[in-house]
Amino acid sequence: MAGISVATVQKAEQNKGELSIGYLLKLAAGLRTDVAVILGQQAPRHDMSLEARAALRQLADAVHESALGDWQGIGEPSSLDELTRAHGLAYEAYWQGENGQFSNLTSKILKEGRARYVQVSGWEREQLGRLLASTYQAAASNAILLGQRDLAFAALTSAHHLSAEAGDPALSALLDSTLSWAYLRDAKVERAMMVAERAAARIEPPLSKAPGPELLAYGRLMISAAVAASRFEKGRGEAAANEYLSRAHAAAYRVGRDKSLYGTHFGPTAANTEAVGIRVALGDFGQALKLEKETPSPSPCRSWRATATSWTSRSPRSKPSSTTGPVTPSSRSGSTRRSGSSTRRSPG
Repeated sequence: MAGISVATVQKAEQNKGELSIGYLLKLAAGLRTDVAVILGQQAPRHDMSLEARAALRQLADAVHESALGDWQGIGEPSSLDELTRAHGLAYEAYWQGENGQFSNLTSKILKEGRARYVQVSGWEREQLGRLLASTYQAAASNAILLGQRDLAFAALTSAHHLSAEAGDPALSALLDSTLSWAYLRDAKVERAMMVAERAAARIEPPLSKAPGPELLAYGRLMISAAVAASRFEKGRGEAAANEYLSRAHAAAYRVGRDKSLYGTHFGPTAANTEAVGIRVALGDFGQALKLEKETPSPSPCRSWRATATSWTSRSPRSKPSSTTGPVTPSSRSGSTRRSGSSTRRSPG
């Protein structure tokens, strides 16, 4: 199987030796899973249909092969306009939970976009870099939902490189929001909070600056930090979660109305929607109900409201860490949506 002898597999099963990274990768490919599953660091997805497994494999191939420069057989890659349209359709598929369509479009964007990226320069290269980084971010978010941690981190690594080359601090900050979510789903609650807080400190715009992409990214990161803080064991994270939420609401007020940046939604309604789930996680059900009633319906967040508490079921409070005492934010410092049985989150 997968180019590995039966004797080698039996030796590994009986814990009589360690497989090299090369053998691990071959075995993971043969079993259509991640190395983390082989090593026992991640549970396998037994409930996946054959179609879902095929879509996941296509997504993984696109993420890895595009990053490695393997786009043979593509011919003339699509134009920037065509790739931008495909990007919009990919996000629609992501929100609808259409994994097959999402993987097909993402594979096209990443492989053809990478092929075109090395051919162009100037403004077009910068725009392609942003589009590719955003697509890798969406791929990471989908991988997180499917429990594929290794794939999510690989996609985020590629996204960060492209964002840095494009010189887009707001996009880089939103990538850290997705990274925070990945750590949260991995039960690394304190790390999830610190990643979001540090990224927010780097991007926080001065009060004298007019609201722009940085403010939206900052508000989104404050939500991410609040979500993580609310997952600490009871009594540790309330103060920090409240402080982060306060900063998020202040940013939302300055943004003025709900907006979208690289597929990430933030504004007054989005902040309130997230706050409902955070209040539930903190056990403040009265405030959660109050926020639910106060949140206006006519917005893209309308369908998120029914699942605002999904964070609580997805990421339980962490076990007590070695650090004692309450969690506090430093002096400086995802909207969700359901499709079928899986909860979708704004990639940022």
